[in-house]
Amino acid sequence: MPGPGSTTDHFPSTHATWIASQLSVLAASEPSEPGAAAQAAVELRTHVMARYREPLLAYATASSFRFLGSPEDLVHGFFAERLADVQYLRQWRESGLRLRRWLCNGLLLHMFDVAKRTRREQRAQQEWARLPRAADGTTPPDRAFDRAWAEGILERAAQATQRALADRGRNDAWQVFQRHVIDGERLVQVRTDLGLTEGEAKARVQLATRRFRDAVAEELMSEGVPASQVSRETGSIVAVFRHRS
Repeated sequence: MPGPGSTTDHFPSTHATWIASQLSVLAASEPSEPGAAAQAAVELRTHVMARYREPLLAYATASSFRFLGSPEDLVHGFFAERLADVQYLRQWRESGLRLRRWLCNGLLLHMFDVAKRTRREQRAQQEWARLPRAADGTTPPDRAFDRAWAEGILERAAQATQRALADRGRNDAWQVFQRHVIDGERLVQVRTDLGLTEGEAKARVQLATRRFRDAVAEELMSEGVPASQVSRETGSIVAVFRHRS
């Protein structure tokens, strides 16, 4: 940051009266002429940016925040974040500060914010680098996301399967599938409870499984998975279903 003993004054005299007048005109025209008000706001911002760009570049160059990037990038970011809303200049008028000081303070705060974000990003990158990776390069967060996504697919596919079998009058097939495949009950227990032979029970499992795989494929296609990859992706999703805890 510039030293307290600096005597070089890079800032020109302000047009504070003109800017204050423009803000008043802008406020008056906003309710009845929004188009004209928007254009006036653009002209006001353009004027301020043109007049104070070079002084603010000089301020950024002399500051201790040069490590954050080029002065041009810092000043451009300040203009984009602060002057994008004309309310920033209205706040200046209410502050009682000289415009040059208001802009200096604003740029300083902007550079502080950039420094905070930079440190957070560096910490995030360091944490990311520390994450253990599987052989395929995925990390625990990747795998947690993929598993949760797959579980959602499976849940919706199971609901669709139940509805489809019910529509066909095959609730028995869904019962066998739910108890044996989803809940993990032994098939002999399920078929005994439902009064089915072993062959009948297996046939119902096969029927429901085919419909379930179709439902998974439909879910994947709705997610935008290319048709050429649906079969492989379906196998991966069903594997999650078989090995879920």
